Amino acid sequence: MTRAGILEGLGLLGAAKTHTLHAPTTALIAKLAPHLESHEIAGLLTDARDSKIVSFIGPGVLIRGAEHVYVLTKQQGVLQLQWTGVFRRKESFHYTVLPSNWKQADYEYRERAANYAAVHYGNQLQWDDSRECVTWFFMYASGPREVRAAYRRTWAEMLQLANGRCPFLQVLDAQLCAATLHYTVGAEIFGDRASRLVRVCGNCGGGIDADGCTYCHTLYTSASVVDSNTPAHLHLLEEVGLFDKFNVSPINAIKVHYAKWAADSVRQPTRQVPHDRVITFSGET
Repeated sequence: MTRAGILEGLGLLGAAKTHTLHAPTTALIAKLAPHLESHEIAGLLTDARDSKIVSFIGPGVLIRGAEHVYVLTKQQGVLQLQWTGVFRRKESFHYTVLPSNWKQADYEYRERAANYAAVHYGNQLQWDDSRECVTWFFMYASGPREVRAAYRRTWAEMLQLANGRCPFLQVLDAQLCAATLHYTVGAEIFGDRASRLVRVCGNCGGGIDADGCTYCHTLYTSASVVDSNTPAHLHLLEEVGLFDKFNVSPINAIKVHYAKWAADSVRQPTRQVPHDRVITFSGET
């Protein structure tokens, strides 16, 4: 099994109600936990059929040290498989501490999942050095679509970096660590951290304020998110494959954002040398 197989299984669980699938097959468990031998998978299913609650882990697909946790139970005579979240080991990220319930006895078992990921697709894993989590809501007519993204600096720090220096979208492009459309994979990125919520127009990718989209003027009803009038930035769209999913090219809204920044920069006063100082070519005053 490959990383694509794990993603396929995670996608099924992520789309399912309460992230639960009925009557899971051996093949599905083998996709989610490819480090397990066939007799180990058979043992898990046997224990679950005996009305035991059985949990197992599977390797992450994006963040080093992330582990997906699954539970097998028997409900009304039918086996159920539920995705219950992601555990992120201490070495997988920089800004949290080792959970108090981590058991040293679990190390060898869990190390097999981490080793499988490192050997089979280690070049596609990354260390998590992010400091800001953002959930982007793309407001399509059929309903919102969520993109989970992480950035190396906080939102406030990125605003400060952009202040008077460059467009904010340029900073977002530079600071993006990871992004995904998968809810379950997004848990690898976020861990137990809360995220900033930003709505984006599903027609053109433009930013949204109280009056709707600031580029194509599509109206949106109010929601329990903070709208920052920030268009979707280019690297985010490329990372998750949404660039061509709009009726109007998102490049237009991005260009308007850059043009507005350029116009505002022209209107800013230039820095003046104090009149009581004369600077010579030698550097003396």
